[in-house]
Amino acid sequence: MTNFLTKISFAGLSLLAVTIMPQASQAGCPCSKGAGQSYSYAQPSSPQYAPVRQPVIAPPQQAAAATPPGTLGRTYYKPSREIPADKHPRIAMVDVIAPGATEVSLYNINPHREEDAVEGFENELTNGLWEFETKPLIPGVPHIYKAVFRFSKAPNAPETVRYIRLIPGRIVSLTY
Repeated sequence: MTNFLTKISFAGLSLLAVTIMPQASQAGCPCSKGAGQSYSYAQPSSPQYAPVRQPVIAPPQQAAAATPPGTLGRTYYKPSREIPADKHPRIAMVDVIAPGATEVSLYNINPHREEDAVEGFENELTNGLWEFETKPLIPGVPHIYKAVFRFSKAPNAPETVRYIRLIPGRIVSLTY
């Protein structure tokens, strides 16, 4: 080794020292000094070596579709109750509370079901309560239904629509 160092010129030794020096300055553990980065190189203090700050560009915002009026996205967070014990365990029932409605209809919006309308009636004892009962729901198929409200018996009366997700074996409430 000494033979090798005697053959290298003074300029070569100084070049070797300059290349070894940055590694020697970072030999200590940076975590004991409170540094957040694993390497810390000494930068000259002139402005040309100052770090370039790039503006932070936020990712483009996706246009979120507004949820339709009703209980979609909140059905499992709302209170529901069990269906009566004498009913099929996969049917769903809906209590629609719509005071002043002259007609309420409930439709299955899944195109693979054989029938669209769900049978139901207005409860005469409680004003504005409509009760609907589905046929047994097929597992794995989304159980999204459309409730259509009419508040006038006129043939061209406007209709209001709400969407609801049903839960097999539960009675879900929808308030207009």
